[in-house]
Amino acid sequence: MIVRWVLFRAPWLLSLTVGVYLVHLGGPFIYDDIPYIVENEDLRQLWPPHWLEPGGGEHSQVNGRPVLGFTLALNYAFGGLVVWKYRLVNAVLHLVCTLVLYGVLRRLLGMVDEVACRAGELAFCSALLWSVHPLNSEVVYYIAQRSVALMGICYLATCYFFLRGINGGSHWLTAAVLCCATGMMAKETMVSAPLVILFCDRAFAGGSLGAVLRRRTWFYLGLAASWLVLIRGLWYRPHKETIVFDSAVESWNYLLNQCQMISTYIVRAFWPHPLVLDYGIPVPLMVGDVWGPGILVIGSVLLVGWALVRRPLWGWAGLSFFLLLAPTSSVVPIITEVGAERRMYLPLALIISSLFVASYIVLDRSIRFAIPVWIPTGAVVCAVVLLGGLTVRRGFDYRSEVAIWQSVVAVDPSNFRAQINLARSLQDQGDLTGALGSYRQALELDQKAEIAHLGVGSVLQMLGDNQAAVHSYRRALELKPDYARAYLNLGQIKRVEGDFAAAEELYRRALSLEPVSSGIHASLGKLFFARDRHDSAAVYFRRAIGLDPEHAESHNSLGTVLAVQGKYAAALVEYRRALELDPGYDLARDNMNNARRALAEP
Repeated sequence: MIVRWVLFRAPWLLSLTVGVYLVHLGGPFIYDDIPYIVENEDLRQLWPPHWLEPGGGEHSQVNGRPVLGFTLALNYAFGGLVVWKYRLVNAVLHLVCTLVLYGVLRRLLGMVDEVACRAGELAFCSALLWSVHPLNSEVVYYIAQRSVALMGICYLATCYFFLRGINGGSHWLTAAVLCCATGMMAKETMVSAPLVILFCDRAFAGGSLGAVLRRRTWFYLGLAASWLVLIRGLWYRPHKETIVFDSAVESWNYLLNQCQMISTYIVRAFWPHPLVLDYGIPVPLMVGDVWGPGILVIGSVLLVGWALVRRPLWGWAGLSFFLLLAPTSSVVPIITEVGAERRMYLPLALIISSLFVASYIVLDRSIRFAIPVWIPTGAVVCAVVLLGGLTVRRGFDYRSEVAIWQSVVAVDPSNFRAQINLARSLQDQGDLTGALGSYRQALELDQKAEIAHLGVGSVLQMLGDNQAAVHSYRRALELKPDYARAYLNLGQIKRVEGDFAAAEELYRRALSLEPVSSGIHASLGKLFFARDRHDSAAVYFRRAIGLDPEHAESHNSLGTVLAVQGKYAAALVEYRRALELDPGYDLARDNMNNARRALAEP
């Protein structure tokens, strides 16, 4: 059996699962990749393990998940910030998850009399269809969501080892407990694993839950103990800005939103288009707004309850679907994100495998003659080609920040956050007209959004319309008086206009609000250099470098100050460092050559 698997099935899973993603491994870091990976200094070294230290701050969602942090730190150690290497690791993790899923399904179906004789084939086809499904593409292309794949591997491995140990072998059950605890350190949605295992045990063994617990008491105590690992990760509240229980109404409203999202997830499982990176934030809803999806969800829950009594195996599959979604798609309000396709990573496997197995059972019972093998084989091949093609097509949306945000805005132009991110990406690419249009579109959605006013001002400033830019910055400060970036940008305009005193006042105001901003320190350095206060300029450039040692421009600016002071040897050190960080920095190269000539003069 093992030889047959290796020779005939593994190559297909290996080639197709990874192959559909190899086409688009390149591209940028996007969205949360920036603060979690690019700007996360805790990942810059494997030892001491700063990535293991939970706590507050913008990196806490990574640091609170040690398994995720470790793999990202490994990626940086061997590949720096080269995007395709991170995506390749994500694709490999997705492949590992596919292989473990195959193992779980093969053992599960092998215990079901109706399909035991075809357990291997059904498991293989289900795992293959799941592996190339475009709904999973976010987990591979969106690097920060590696946590989902890591959790999926641990979740499925827990199930696999449990199924191996169900008929004896305490070492398998011990391995299941260890995998469960590891998964708790990868992503918090692992929380439902002990319950899924418990109900799986009941579905196959029968009897009451109490009888199941008494049969394997120590095993279930070990699974429950893994929750302590999760509690330790949540102790420092890494998601305090995203998960907020303001009131029961907040939870109720979030539940109403999830009725719509769960219905959307199910539709996307069967018709995976269009796919959306960002579904926005929860919106106020009434029961009447979601009566259709609500009936679907409530009906499904009642059907699962009936099946748990009359058809335990099917009931367990349905219950597992809702348990997997429960941490993110029930009453726990995630105020920054109403939905995400990555939440369907494992639930999708349940939908695909259940549908495939049910189809086989129905056909086997209803058709009285043998079906030629090429018919089901052809159907599976067509489905794999279709789903794989859609996954490859989805990869085009991840080729750039502009493309991915354009794909979101095309589906939902009223998504404020998507409009802002599209505007920023267009601005970074130099499309100022397009950026200005997206910022103004965001303002139409929310006139009191200070970030949109700031964005409009920054584009107008780049276009040279300083007067209009100042008006936008002032409006942003009216809405948010402690907006450091607005003060900084106003200061830059005053510096260009030659009003150095006003510029310094604005810079210092910005610095008082964000004292650890390297950009503000560098701006003060430029201001003092323009005023021929070279000693003060050097102080602020050094502070900027201390806060951001890899900022090439600050090293070049400090070198320029040192060169003006006649310290050419020290200036050369800074110029070389700037070129190490940015080999294409022509200004630093010219400055370095000038410093060398100055040193060569008698």
